[in-house]
Amino acid sequence: MKKALWLCLLLALLLTAAAALADGEPKVSFSSTTGKVNGPLDYTIELKSTAAFSETTDVTLVCNTDKTTYTATFAAGATQAWVTVPTVEVEKRTNYIYDIQAGSGYQVASKSNRFTLQVFPLPHVRFSSSAYIGYVGKSLAVTVSCSNGSSVVSGKHFQLRDQTGRLYAEADWKNTGGKLTFRIDVTSDMEGARFFSVWWNGFRVTEIGTGYAAITDLSRKVIKQVNTEEPYIAITIDCCYYDANTDKILDVLDKYGIKCTFFMTGYYIRTFPESAKKILARGHEIGNHTTNHRKMTQWSNVSQQLSQMHTPVVEMEELMGIRVRLYRPPYGDHNDKLTAMVRSDGMEVIMWTIDSHDWDDEYKNKPDKVIERDKRGVGPGYIILHHLGGYHTAEILDVVIPYYMDELGLQPVTITELMALEGRTVPDLPIEDTLTQIPEGM
Repeated sequence: MKKALWLCLLLALLLTAAAALADGEPKVSFSSTTGKVNGPLDYTIELKSTAAFSETTDVTLVCNTDKTTYTATFAAGATQAWVTVPTVEVEKRTNYIYDIQAGSGYQVASKSNRFTLQVFPLPHVRFSSSAYIGYVGKSLAVTVSCSNGSSVVSGKHFQLRDQTGRLYAEADWKNTGGKLTFRIDVTSDMEGARFFSVWWNGFRVTEIGTGYAAITDLSRKVIKQVNTEEPYIAITIDCCYYDANTDKILDVLDKYGIKCTFFMTGYYIRTFPESAKKILARGHEIGNHTTNHRKMTQWSNVSQQLSQMHTPVVEMEELMGIRVRLYRPPYGDHNDKLTAMVRSDGMEVIMWTIDSHDWDDEYKNKPDKVIERDKRGVGPGYIILHHLGGYHTAEILDVVIPYYMDELGLQPVTITELMALEGRTVPDLPIEDTLTQIPEGM
């Protein structure tokens, strides 16, 4: 009987000691019960304890949403610890719930103590315009809007960059329910095609291929005539809808051993592909004359203008394996905006000094009048305009070419060769917009 009594007393003492020890263990809980973050940003969860830990202790968290476990380490003497949890990109708000697991050396403050992390989608930012046109020495405003501004919870700092990662502007977007305007002072090193993108917390939040900007220096004039005293001129031939005169004109050019620049429409190369390839094979230079010879300033839609300019470029590359770098606007119809867009596509605008009017019904039966126009005041650096479908063009060239060469001492060359005499080169080709990560060092 006494032995049993002693055993009961010993057990009671042990339970009392264990309870005392347990009461002395730190009780761990979350410092707050909710948090917000935009996926896929990381989020740092803070834990606290009721007492300092006597030694370094790991506390385990489990995410009930995906069953992933994480470890927060309390240093000896600490009453706070942190653990950073990753998130994933989401299309709509998603809750992730975390619990503290029981472990050695600490207690969980309450079974109901849990942390709910609300993960929101990334901002969906859109450019307010389909194209931005910039001129060196002037200011350019780039305006954007956010279609899900209420979900931006992880800071409001945004950046404007281009397809190389270059930073142009930064701004704190205090009200993402409205619009944000980035303002840029345009400099010469920005010339060409720029595909702006908006970045937020290291993530691109605009779609690839949007944010198109065409930037140029208007002090560099379009080419109507090259400033040179060297005895060279250029004869150019526009190819729009007709092909009947191709062989005759090529034979005349071969007769005098000269090379010209032919500006072709997309319609021409699609309708007469063999003639287009023949012109190239005979050593002549090829330029772009739009898709179907429309007045470009009459297109109100920038996408249509870009398509008119760029579609023949693609078609010529596919048909003839060349990347055209010269552009002639139909009817000479252009403005500063179009000039910027042409140059952003790696081409230069080529006009003319003398229009032969071989296309003019008034001169249909008066080739001598066309010849007279061709000869009028011609000098070094002049650009002469003719047409593949013009009236009597082959016969007229057979008269004026020997006049230029023998009587005036002027040698016809291609536009590119003529430009070189003035030190003019074509603009750089555009850089493709593929940037999804900012290059190191940016």
